[in-house]
Amino acid sequence: MPLIGNARIVTALALACLAALPVSAESMASIATSMGLLGVWAQDCSKLAAGENRYSTVTVAPDGKVGGIAVSDSRMQRFEFEDVRVLSPTTVAIRMRLVDAQKMPVIEGVFQTVWEIKGDFRRVLDSVAPNGTVIVKDGINQTSMSPVNVHERCGPKPSASNPPALEAAGRARVRLSYVEARY
Repeated sequence: MPLIGNARIVTALALACLAALPVSAESMASIATSMGLLGVWAQDCSKLAAGENRYSTVTVAPDGKVGGIAVSDSRMQRFEFEDVRVLSPTTVAIRMRLVDAQKMPVIEGVFQTVWEIKGDFRRVLDSVAPNGTVIVKDGINQTSMSPVNVHERCGPKPSASNPPALEAAGRARVRLSYVEARY
């Protein structure tokens, strides 16, 4: 009888370990595509990227990794998804590494975020910085205590035959040619 109990414990521990493993790049690409994360996003697609109207492009690299760039004025930030988990039909948890800050006042490192995606609109529900600072909680910016901006998809929803292009973020008054874009 104790052997059966131990077998159940071992099975439960094995399942817990499997659940804790990071999602493979292929799975992340599949989740990002099916959840509608891919594309070019901005607060107002009819305006240039400036101030709060940041443009971000989320795409899948040829190696299957998910990431992209965010552009505002002449500032850029490259990001890579390290993990993507579906929480509900409209929310995903994303572990995202910000890298290659170019004149952007952000903290480099890994952010834990939860995004809500509804059709062609998305917003951040929760975001925690690498140093543990809560930036957004329940859709409220913890610095200004105001709701986070909703971003709209700029252009058609990407698909396997219609991938998002980095050039679409070109409205940003910034030359993308000097960026070594992996995405």
